[in-house]
Amino acid sequence: MKSLKNAVLILAAASAISAGGLWADEGAAPSNAQAAPADQNPAGSQAVNNGQAASNGQATAAAPAKAESPLLTAMKAANALLDAGQYDEAVAAYEKIGACKSKKTEGWRLNNEGLSYLLSNQSDKALPLLEKAVATDETNFTAWNNLGSCYENLNQMDKAQDAYQKSVDAANNAGADSAKAEGNLAALKARMNATTAQSGSAASDADDSDSANQADPSQDSSKAQGNSKPANTNAGGTQPNN
Repeated sequence: MKSLKNAVLILAAASAISAGGLWADEGAAPSNAQAAPADQNPAGSQAVNNGQAASNGQATAAAPAKAESPLLTAMKAANALLDAGQYDEAVAAYEKIGACKSKKTEGWRLNNEGLSYLLSNQSDKALPLLEKAVATDETNFTAWNNLGSCYENLNQMDKAQDAYQKSVDAANNAGADSAKAEGNLAALKARMNATTAQSGSAASDADDSDSANQADPSQDSSKAQGNSKPANTNAGGTQPNN
C-alpha cells in the first residue's frame, strides 16, 4: 500500500494521501479540524451580570462552568493519540469508547478509528470502518473522502471515484469546503485515463506484432518477433502514494 502525503480532511477531519494529489482527511484535531460533534454538553458558563447589582443590591455571581462530558473527554484523548501518530493506541481508545447514541458522533468515531488504520498503511482494516461511518451518517463528507482514499489504495477505482464525488456533494450541501475531495477526484480521473491510454497502446502494439508475424510466412520469425514492442507491464498498476 502506498504512503500517505497529506492525510484522509480527519479527525473529526483532515490530512492527505497523494497519488498525484490524493488527500485523505484526518478527524477531529483542534489544529485542522472539525471537531467530532459529540453526544456532549460542551463546557460553557452562563452570562455574568457584568458586575451590576441585582434588584436586591447584590452582585450576580457567575454560574459554575458545566463539567465536560466523559464522552467528549474520551474523544479528545483518542484524537490526541491519532494526531500524535500513535495509531494502535488511538484504535484501542476509539474502540473503548464504544458505539455512540448520536449518529453524527458515531460517524466521527468510526471515521477516526478507520483513519488510524488508513494512516498506518492498513487500508484493509480501515475499509469496513469507513464504510460503516458513511452508512451511519451519509452527510459526513470527511468520511466519504477518507473512504475514497481507502478504495484507491485498494485499487477499487470506480468505488473511489464514487466516494470522492459523494464527499464533494455532501460538502456542498453543508456549505463546506470541498476542495480536498475535488482535488482527489480530479487526480483519480487523470490517473484512470492514463491507465486506460497505456492499456490501449499496449493492445495496439500487440495487434501490430501479430500482423507482422503473419504478413510474410517466408520472413524469419525471430526477426518479426523482434520488431514487436512488449506490453507495458505496469499499465494496470497504481502510482505510489508518497
